[in-house]
Amino acid sequence: PFETLSPYVSCNPNYERCPGEEVCIPLSKFCDKKKDCYLGGDESSCNVTFRTLPSCDTLNCEDNCTKTIKGPKCYCDSDKFTMVSEQNNTCIKYNPCDYHEGICDQKCSFNDTTNKVTCSCVSGYGSDGNQCFPLDGALTGKTYFWVAASKVLLQFRLDDVVNSTLRLNHSSPEANYIRTVDFDHRKQLVCWIMYRPSPIDKSTMKCMNQTTQKIMEISTEVSLETIGSMAYDWINENWYFLDVSNNRIILCNSEGQKCVRIVDFGDLVPQTLVLEPNLGLMFYTVKSKTMGWSICQAHLDGSNSSTLVDKIEELFSPHGITIDFANQQLYWVDHIKDTIERININGGAVNRNTITRLKTSINRGISILGNYIYVTSNDDDVKMSQIHRWNRSVSAVDYKNINLPDPYQLQIYHPLRQPKLC
Repeated sequence: PFETLSPYVSCNPNYERCPGEEVCIPLSKFCDKKKDCYLGGDESSCNVTFRTLPSCDTLNCEDNCTKTIKGPKCYCDSDKFTMVSEQNNTCIKYNPCDYHEGICDQKCSFNDTTNKVTCSCVSGYGSDGNQCFPLDGALTGKTYFWVAASKVLLQFRLDDVVNSTLRLNHSSPEANYIRTVDFDHRKQLVCWIMYRPSPIDKSTMKCMNQTTQKIMEISTEVSLETIGSMAYDWINENWYFLDVSNNRIILCNSEGQKCVRIVDFGDLVPQTLVLEPNLGLMFYTVKSKTMGWSICQAHLDGSNSSTLVDKIEELFSPHGITIDFANQQLYWVDHIKDTIERININGGAVNRNTITRLKTSINRGISILGNYIYVTSNDDDVKMSQIHRWNRSVSAVDYKNINLPDPYQLQIYHPLRQPKLC
C-alpha cells in the first residue's frame, strides 16, 4: 500500500517519497520500469542518475538495494519488520506499531520474537480483528450531532436526519447568533452561548436537558460577549471559556461561578479550545502578528504551555481542533489549505500527517467518533462531510430538506466523546 503524508513528514521504513508528491511508495518500486508515482517521478532519470552516482555494490547493503532518482538506497524486508540502521547499512528490527498507520485502529503491541502484531481496543469499543467500533448505540439513536450554525442550533441523528432534527431558533434572529457549543454527557446537558451584540441585552449561556429538552439559562460570573469558544472538563466538572477579544482563558465551575483567569495570551489572539482531562491537558490555537498561527498545549491550570505545531511547519489557519481520545491524537482542519491533519499528543516515530484534502471550502468545525471524522463547512453545496480516517474516503452528509446556514462548531453527543480512561 502507498502512504499519503505531509511534505515535512518522513516515510515509513523501506519507503521513499515520490518526487514532488505527498505519497510514499516502497523502495522496490523505484526504477522498476513501471510508473507507480502519479507524476512518474519514480522512473524519471534512473539511467542518468547511475552514470553520475555510485552503484549498489558500493553500499554493502545487508538485504536489498534499489535505484532511485537520487542514487542507490538500501532497504530491508518489511515482512520481517526490519529497517536500515542509521549507523550502517545493516537491517535492524523496528516496531510496526510506531510506523504503520492503521495497522491497528487503537491499541497495538508487537512481539519482536514472533513478529506478531496484536490489536486491542479501549473501553467502550468492540473489536473485530484490527478494527474497533463504538459500542452503546454509536451512530444510532444514542448519538446526536450538534451544530452551531449562526442563527440556529441544530441537533440531528445521522441514521434519521429528517425525523430526529431539532432546531433551536433565536427569538430575535436579527440580533443573536451561536458559534460555540459543548455538553456534559453525565448530566445529559448540551450548552451553548447565545451572543447578543446589542449593548442593552447581554449574551447568555443556555443548557438543554437532552432527555426532557427543557432549556435553562446559566448565570455566569464572566461576561460572555467576547467568548469565542468554550469547553467542558467532564472529569473535574469545570467550564473553560476562551475570550477572543481580551486574549485569555477563564475557568469556572460547572455552574459558571467562581471564575478565575488562568491564561493571559498578551498580544497573541486565541481562536479555539479543546480539553483532554484524562491527561490533564488543554489544547488551543493562537495567532501572532509576526509568526502566524500555532497549536499549543498546556496543563488544565494554564501552566507549562508549549507549542505543538506552528507556521514553520506549514500551519496556515487551524480553524477547528478535536481529540481522538482512544488514540491520543489531536486533529485539526486547516481553513486555508482545506486539509485535515493530525499529530500524536505524546509524540512518536510518525508524529504528524495529512489525512486528506477537502473539496469543500470555508471548513470550520471538526469532531471524530470511531473511525470517522466529521467536518462542517460553509460550502454552497456541502455543509458537512464524513471522512474515514484510515482509507481517507470522503462523503457528504445528506441533509435532504434541512437548512443548515453558516455551520460553525460541531459536537458529537456520545459517552465516548467524554471518556474516563483508566
